[in-house]
Amino acid sequence: MVLFLSVLLYLTLTGAAFDNVSDSTLKLFMFFSAASVAVGWVCLKKIKDNKWPILSFGILLAVPIVFVLVAVPYGKRSSVATAEAVAEGYTKGNLASMRSALQEYYLKNNNFPDSLSVLTGVGKPLKAIPTAKIRPFHPDSSEVYYGTAPNDSGGWFYANDPTDKVHFGDFFVNCTHKDIHGQSWSTY
Repeated sequence: MVLFLSVLLYLTLTGAAFDNVSDSTLKLFMFFSAASVAVGWVCLKKIKDNKWPILSFGILLAVPIVFVLVAVPYGKRSSVATAEAVAEGYTKGNLASMRSALQEYYLKNNNFPDSLSVLTGVGKPLKAIPTAKIRPFHPDSSEVYYGTAPNDSGGWFYANDPTDKVHFGDFFVNCTHKDIHGQSWSTY
């Protein structure tokens, strides 16, 4: 009965860490659960045989607590990395949407727009300029910096100088920091 309750308590305490965790984290929790059950079974056997009852009972209580203290921070680190990956995917998807809208405009007008406001609104390719989530370097932003090179202020960068025949119409994430894969945001 004590073993069942300790395992149930352990699984309940660590269950909160299962939100947005990777498979490797889940395997780690399963290993800790199995180890707790094995240690608990041995301790209960010793208590029943009246060999080291106090020590066995202490171990029975301590093992799940130690496993929780070790495993929960590991799961939280994993969920933070997952949140950054989600934000990165969101931003890259929005980057593709903006570039698609620019290409659509170019095909219709044989030129890129001077301002991105012509792409947004009713009957336009986009309802609004999407948000760039460049965490943890910059706050979420849908601001567009117009110029000839990114200035690392967050949001987006649009090269709108028609005299620059190489980069006119380029659209980038306005951040020179590296993403979770080690690549500079402004190189996408």
